Amino acid sequence: MLATSPMSATTLAAELTRHVVDDLIKRVVPWTKIRRGPPPCLAYSVTVGVGKTGAIVRLVECALEKKLRVAIRIPTLELGLELIARLEKVVPGAAGLWRGREQSDPSSPEHAMCRRAEDVKAAQAVGGSPTDVCGAKKRGYCPFHPDGGNKEPCGYMSQNLGHRQVVVFAGDAMLALAPRRGMKRASSWRPYIARSFAVRGFLGSTNEVDADAHIAAADAVDTNSYDGKPDFDLLILDETDPVSFSAGSDLPPISFSQDASRPIISAIKDPIDQEILSGFLSPLQEACCEVGADGYLAPLALGEYYHDLTPDQMLGLNWGDDEVQVCRSELTKDDFIGILETVREVAFANLPEPVGKTNFCKLTAAQIKEINAETVKIRSHLLGIARVCEVMCLGLRNDLPILHHLKVAAEAGAIYLQREKPLSPHYSRVPTMIFDATLRPQLLKYTFEHLEVAYERFAKDGEGVQRFQLRDRDLSYGTLKGTEWPARLWLFASLCVRMYGHTGLIVPKFIREQLPEAEQPNVKLGHFGALRGLNVFEEVSALVVVSRPAAGLVQVEDTAAVLSGQNISAMPVEEKWYPAAKGTIRWRHNPSAGWVTRYVEHPDPVVEEVRAAITEDGLEQALGRGRNVRRSRSRPLVEYVLTTTPTNRPVDGT
Repeated sequence: MLATSPMSATTLAAELTRHVVDDLIKRVVPWTKIRRGPPPCLAYSVTVGVGKTGAIVRLVECALEKKLRVAIRIPTLELGLELIARLEKVVPGAAGLWRGREQSDPSSPEHAMCRRAEDVKAAQAVGGSPTDVCGAKKRGYCPFHPDGGNKEPCGYMSQNLGHRQVVVFAGDAMLALAPRRGMKRASSWRPYIARSFAVRGFLGSTNEVDADAHIAAADAVDTNSYDGKPDFDLLILDETDPVSFSAGSDLPPISFSQDASRPIISAIKDPIDQEILSGFLSPLQEACCEVGADGYLAPLALGEYYHDLTPDQMLGLNWGDDEVQVCRSELTKDDFIGILETVREVAFANLPEPVGKTNFCKLTAAQIKEINAETVKIRSHLLGIARVCEVMCLGLRNDLPILHHLKVAAEAGAIYLQREKPLSPHYSRVPTMIFDATLRPQLLKYTFEHLEVAYERFAKDGEGVQRFQLRDRDLSYGTLKGTEWPARLWLFASLCVRMYGHTGLIVPKFIREQLPEAEQPNVKLGHFGALRGLNVFEEVSALVVVSRPAAGLVQVEDTAAVLSGQNISAMPVEEKWYPAAKGTIRWRHNPSAGWVTRYVEHPDPVVEEVRAAITEDGLEQALGRGRNVRRSRSRPLVEYVLTTTPTNRPVDGT
């Protein structure tokens, strides 16, 4: 069901809930019975403030009735705690919140969940695993391991949600990983039993039983993968950011100089492997030295050309001889890809094992790094070669003339790599239901191949909303970096307090850091980087949204190319910003009238989707924080939108 005219938030909330429950029963549950073909991947989009969380709670309740085990990804840990509290009211004891290693331990807030999170990070950086730091019975445990006898054991290792029917976790990074040990479905997992449930005896008598004891007994059983079933039957995503969890640069720069490569290659024992890697690195260096003004590498077609002389003839050759000819080979694109895949396999096969990993349970991060200094150099270089080969294979398959994934810094002798972060198969192979107020299906389809927009509706403003928007001067980030703007905005917020009362002020993060929150208790501050799902502005009487998020032209083009794996139409190198476009700020009292304004727009549709996902969606998320769709005449809200970028919302004046 797609968008038509805007409706009231109350009507939409009820309609959305009915729709998702109907889809669960008619589409998701039947698929889990047969598990054949692509799993359903359904997206639901309604305006911020309509009530997505309420629909998710009802959906979970129905999923538990159908004996499904559910994973829920939420934007932040704080929102996870709020969701758990709401679930406790309808399915007490069914849900658990997973906390990452570096998050605060609720039983000991001054510590992280893993007391040795930095040591774990160091072990992973040298090729080890977290379990190397945890230790084992034979070689000894980490001092904080639950089996190590410590009175305050590791909060991370102590987590055991294997018997919970709902596991809530924060952040998109988790979606690229396999479920952690404590999240996996326990071998003795059973469908949810309510906290207070009736047990009917043989003679018809009924007794109330407290399920806490049942859950505690089940949690004591060791958590292993449940035979014959995946760890989860349904994945729910609360809000998405396709740009953040689908692409990124998570690897250090890759050196392409022969001087840096020579000692790495010489450390490899097999001479054939040495020859294969050298045969790749030599043309790679040549290509890096010949990149154009944009600095991007093109996919290498290794073996495309050859000299018309035998190796023996070439040994005594004067290379100034005009008779030497370079001929095109008969290799095909598939052959070039095969060569690159061979290089990749050789690089992976020669990754060195970390030194001293049996003692990682006793070593600090500094000690782990020190004894593995040489290992890290070799490992990093070989991993870099493997990743470069991967994206070059992608480039050849998709006929990309250049790779925005690989940018050369010639002066540093290095290549900077970006790559797509695909979903873990543990999540991509189960039904998915996505709830997002600013849905970007064109971008999400690069991650969720079979995405279907099942429901998309927009809510109208509540009766108590007034909105005014800037139109004569765009408050860009560059403009706001002047020294006077923090003071101006603080003054404006203070005037709003005098006119309307409690006021919200949402600004770029660098402005937020300069504002004196403690001096004005009636001003609630926020920044664009931490808004999704945030409810702290729902009771303000005035909301001021200053500027809008923006990202550099080159950054957005690179992200679009990496995310899509397609050839994008980049702006000329000499262009430093997006082309200008005309838009309209709509007047509430006459939808056919309004004010013409200027904003930016990229001519390539994929790049424009990425730009808009950062800019327009960030602005929409900010405006929704005041819950404008839920405001009545008794709970009015005045909004000031300080940007010339048009929104989906009508205004009362400019």
